[in-house]
Amino acid sequence: MSLWNNPLAALFNTAQPEQAAILNQKLHRAVESAAPPYEDALIDQIKPLLRQGADINATDADGNTIISKLCARGFDKAVDFAISKKAELLDVNAYADTALSVAARSANLPALKTVMAELQKNNMSKAIFSHAAEALAETHMDDSMAGPRFKKDAIECMRTLVNAGAEVSDEAQKYAARHVTYFAMELPKVALFMAENLLETRAEKAENDQKAKDAAKDRLEMRKIIKEDFAVNVQLNAIRKLDAKGPGSKA
Repeated sequence: MSLWNNPLAALFNTAQPEQAAILNQKLHRAVESAAPPYEDALIDQIKPLLRQGADINATDADGNTIISKLCARGFDKAVDFAISKKAELLDVNAYADTALSVAARSANLPALKTVMAELQKNNMSKAIFSHAAEALAETHMDDSMAGPRFKKDAIECMRTLVNAGAEVSDEAQKYAARHVTYFAMELPKVALFMAENLLETRAEKAENDQKAKDAAKDRLEMRKIIKEDFAVNVQLNAIRKLDAKGPGSKA
């Protein structure tokens, strides 16, 4: 049934299920066939599809949303546009990736910052940043595939995530050091940065533990002093009582 045969649908500019599915497919194809230099043209393609009833949160067979694909393909303005159209940032695909972790894996620094800013605005847990940092640390791409720009942006993505409070497990750091050549070579920068961050966290914890131990030690010493003072005071009181009774008196 066309919109022309359904006046109510036409009135509210909504698509029938079959039409919505077709529009969603067109939406995904538009993103898949576009390239970052033509970002404005892509946004111009997306707008009428959304007006006709396409769903910005429609997923493909692997559970990828439009915004995840935009992040993966190096877009930035289109990511911001999708967010303005209420794109869901916490949806996960079949590989448990969110839009943020896809941006991280793709070393799409502008999109990563855009998505992070939106998540921070909504007070999202730092766990989602940690998830993205882990995904980036475990993304294997050798030097033949990763150009200088990708390496530089991957490092900055990791730095941005860690500075926002992301934590990277020992296992992920070891993986990065062993397998992710641009991290291991360009970085001592990232592997070292990650390690330094972990060491700082551990040092801070150790410092806090030491402060707690010192405080406990101080409390024990204070108790000892109080007990000693108490014993002295008891003795002094006994002497005062004897003095008050006069010479030869017994306690």
